[in-house]
Amino acid sequence: MNGKSREILRIDPNRDLVKWSTEKYWGRLSVSAESTIVATCYLKSALKEYSLQGTLLRKVKLCSTMVRTKLENGHFVVSHGTYKNARNRVWMVNDIGGIIKSFGEKRGSSIQQLDVPACLAVDESGNILVLDRNNSHVLLLSPALEFKMVLLTKADGLRRPVNICIWTRKTANCTNVHCRQQLGNIEKQR
Repeated sequence: MNGKSREILRIDPNRDLVKWSTEKYWGRLSVSAESTIVATCYLKSALKEYSLQGTLLRKVKLCSTMVRTKLENGHFVVSHGTYKNARNRVWMVNDIGGIIKSFGEKRGSSIQQLDVPACLAVDESGNILVLDRNNSHVLLLSPALEFKMVLLTKADGLRRPVNICIWTRKTANCTNVHCRQQLGNIEKQR
């Protein structure tokens, strides 16, 4: 997403540039398993889902959001919380923004607490990876937002990371090469 012009830019398989306006909205992008583009609209606390041609498929109003990704069941996973917020958590919401489930609450450093959940990604099994920026770790949550394990920590070299990336056969939930390499190493060890 081009922050200044508020446009989504996509290069199609023929290497042609396809772009469309998000009006006054800006934020982060992800690609769903259905190959739709999900855009977080920070200033409006909303999600916008677009077709690959730029058609607005839906707009979901949220009470607050930082990052998001769409699950195969049609629900969205969004994070909430910054260093200024007492509450930092991950929510599963339906297509009209209703909260279905939550992980985390009060900002902190325990495994059940988050401190700036800056990025989310979904693996091929539907597990949700949460990049917890200020705690410098990546958590693995089940598709039902239940804690499974810590994937990466400061001991692995993470220092206030900002993005993660999962490359699957279905789609690329994009976000840091270092994390992608580390996750590949973890998968080999299992």
